Amino acid sequence: MITTNDILVDPLTELSHRKELCDNAMSCLPVGRLASSEKNGQLYYEGFVDGQRFTLKRDDPRITAFSDRHLVAATQKAISRKIHSLERGKIEPIVFDPNLLLPSISRVYQHPSTEIFRAMGFQDARNWATAPYEKNENHPESLIIRSKQGTLVRSRIEAGLMDIYADLYDEFGVLIRYEPAFVTPFGTVIYPDFCLFVPGLLRLLLHEHFGKMDDPDYAGNNFLWKHHLYIHAGLTPFTDILYTFEGPGGSLDYPFLKEQIRSFILRNLTF
Repeated sequence: MITTNDILVDPLTELSHRKELCDNAMSCLPVGRLASSEKNGQLYYEGFVDGQRFTLKRDDPRITAFSDRHLVAATQKAISRKIHSLERGKIEPIVFDPNLLLPSISRVYQHPSTEIFRAMGFQDARNWATAPYEKNENHPESLIIRSKQGTLVRSRIEAGLMDIYADLYDEFGVLIRYEPAFVTPFGTVIYPDFCLFVPGLLRLLLHEHFGKMDDPDYAGNNFLWKHHLYIHAGLTPFTDILYTFEGPGGSLDYPFLKEQIRSFILRNLTF
């Protein structure tokens, strides 16, 4: 279940916390390095510890352990640089998220565990979108549209929004969850349309799409009710949560909507 702690984050404080987590994780991992060679399409591993060289089978847990250590070390170093930049009051595009660091790491270290991401305080993008989560179980009979991504949603517009997020994946690596549970500090549970996980951000983002705004009942009972709850939970619209709206009669400009979402993500990535 999402809480305000997942959304309202001070970057410097959070980075300092994750640096401590990296330090703790590093102290628990074995020292060693890996090398690999390829023969007849098969990858073979060797390990090196204290000057000793040994052959590793592909299912040897030390491959994961050494991969974990290599990723933690890279993350540790990058976080330290980002902290130093923020402390000097500078905004610099320093890559510190292990999800973004991993592709640039040697292929021999491409098998870190999901657990090491959690140990460092990060989500693992490799399985975040498909992992089980608490979602809206109300009115399952209205889940009648299947998106191209295979998710059952309540309207064609929501399916279209999922297509937009899929289009933005290549640019931002953005992943979404549909109608996740968000609990306010007062215990009220809300189900926003989407939760966004963007590698490179230290927090989650929310997105609410509102239709039928020309219907007074909908505007009062849905939009104003949710808006009130979000505000009292401490969320700032268009910073912590994106609001998008339909035009008269349910009209929608998808290119404009895509640019709204893109700008929302970009604003949050600039810190």
